[in-house]
Amino acid sequence: MALAPDTVAISEPPPVEDVLAAGGGAEELRDLLDELAGGAPRAVLKLDSWALHDLDVIRAALPGVPVALLVREPAAVLASHAALPGMQMIPGALDARRVRVVADITTADDVLDYRARVLATLFDRALAERDAFAVVCDYRDLVPDGLTAMAEAFGLGTLPAEPLAELLELDAKRPGFLFEGSDRPITDALRAAAARWADEPYRRLAA
Repeated sequence: MALAPDTVAISEPPPVEDVLAAGGGAEELRDLLDELAGGAPRAVLKLDSWALHDLDVIRAALPGVPVALLVREPAAVLASHAALPGMQMIPGALDARRVRVVADITTADDVLDYRARVLATLFDRALAERDAFAVVCDYRDLVPDGLTAMAEAFGLGTLPAEPLAELLELDAKRPGFLFEGSDRPITDALRAAAARWADEPYRRLAA
């Protein structure tokens, strides 16, 4: 949010996950977010993907606040997690209630299937809540024009093009480093798992 005046970015804060995982209510979540915002006039909150399953609580805590959903081609998501798996993609790392998938793992293929099923439940949840999103953005649209459109939908105004392009060259997860791209090799096995579970709901969302 460096280009949006008086706006702070709160990215995947562990305290928010703690509240949601414990079944906290809207009032508790709202008080926590006010504390995390630190009195800033505006804040943008980025949440972990599995927070989709708590969207009702989040919307109750932040009534009227626009919500954006970022989606990506399932096989590319699975390829990324094959290189560096997130917690939701590690069987048993999160309670099954958080990912809505029960792990039954005996082989490497089972792990891949588990990840594709987790992804499918997220897409299905997003489809069920489609009307909640002010913006549905595909990963491929994370370019200056797409981000400017998203900022305008959030009421953040028009972002200056040249500084925005420079920021997009940086790695958001490694401050001070250039972004080297996140394309990972997509194997036939990854494509097959994506097709079996997640491609259809992704296409519906992306449309």
